[in-house]
Amino acid sequence: MVYWRPDFAPGQQIVLAQPYRRDVWRQSARPARKCIESLAQLLRQYHPICLLTPQTVSYDDIWMRDILPLWYQEESGEWRGLLMEFDGWGDVQQTIEQDSQLPEQLFAEQLYPVSKLIGEGGMLTHNGQVALMGLAALKSRQPELTVKQLSRRVEKNLAGLEVYFFDGKLSADETSGHMDNLALFIADDVLLYCATEDPTHPDFLTCQKLAEVIEQLPPEITKVPLPLPKPQQPLAQDRAGIISDSQSLVRDLSLPICCSYTNLIATDKVIVVPQFDLSTDEPALDVIQRYAGNRKVVSHPARELVLGGGGLHCVSHQVPADIALPVI
Repeated sequence: MVYWRPDFAPGQQIVLAQPYRRDVWRQSARPARKCIESLAQLLRQYHPICLLTPQTVSYDDIWMRDILPLWYQEESGEWRGLLMEFDGWGDVQQTIEQDSQLPEQLFAEQLYPVSKLIGEGGMLTHNGQVALMGLAALKSRQPELTVKQLSRRVEKNLAGLEVYFFDGKLSADETSGHMDNLALFIADDVLLYCATEDPTHPDFLTCQKLAEVIEQLPPEITKVPLPLPKPQQPLAQDRAGIISDSQSLVRDLSLPICCSYTNLIATDKVIVVPQFDLSTDEPALDVIQRYAGNRKVVSHPARELVLGGGGLHCVSHQVPADIALPVI
């Protein structure tokens, strides 16, 4: 029997990476770098931080959650990283060679490739026993498989986790349905999830379906709804200086922004909640505070990150503290 390590397990270090791509980030990535450096400074108060830079290691973009492995511990006590095959979120990003090689650079001795499964870490959230996984995203990566075949493959690779699937996505989610935009465990018995009571919200039906699936989870799990902002439209300055090419998603004024409060960082010491300069920021923070236990709850600006397609959870990756990292 193996132990699947949740984000909020004790004894961890956190990997972040500095952005630099000009086809993703505005103003030659200067505002995004400032955001990541501020986030690293905040998290250093609680955990060791490994901040990758293009000068120290090769990578394509900063979505560490999606390209680095899921961690589990064998009965022997050895840590293993379960690595899915990365395809650039279904070819949303085609320049991915360095991202695909990064896990080997960092964790060569711990890696254990999965059995023929294309996907990313943001597709699921778990508490060490129960997992929620984004079926819509999985199906988009493996269209040749039936739902039954796909479910069996996932359950084989994630043996030891009781997997629940959700077949849906937020309308502004570029990944086709990552779970960290929809729901996230912040403790063994606390799950946050997106909700709206506004029938004019473009994600109203998705949230209704999500709530139905979440109600099927074990009763000892407290299910906590968070307000879901409507998709936001970027301003002209939000796309300033972006140089689009045929290898990546065109980030122009027509591409909406996906703002979700579940896309946060939760450790055993701190919960970092995204802020988007919206009226829902404070209510979401207040709700999370009530379910944080003894942990510190802090906010951090995340609009710069969602302009690039992800959030706080997407850019961070928790690693067991006793795994040696080559770049610190």
